[in-house]
Amino acid sequence: MIAAAENDSVYALSARDGQVAWSVSLGQPMPGADLPCGDIDPLGITGTPAYDPDTGLVFVVAETADARHTLAGIASGRWCCAARSRLRKVWRSRTSNARR
Repeated sequence: MIAAAENDSVYALSARDGQVAWSVSLGQPMPGADLPCGDIDPLGITGTPAYDPDTGLVFVVAETADARHTLAGIASGRWCCAARSRLRKVWRSRTSNARR
């Protein structure tokens, strides 16, 4: 089982006993006080992780304290640089860019 959290971490949990098999931190989440609106504090990984069985990667979008949104592909608890991509800004302000 894979879980992602607002602290910008991704966890793999054992189906057998629920213990954390591995975890990866993708950075420091955006403090809610630094955002113009919203009630999530901190704002990190809000969306549901997506698993690609063809590549074995788990994909998440992380918002970090530097107001960046990064799409990350994670394999076996290691940051997979080949699947890392900064998402482009779609609104006027990088800090209010959490909704897409």
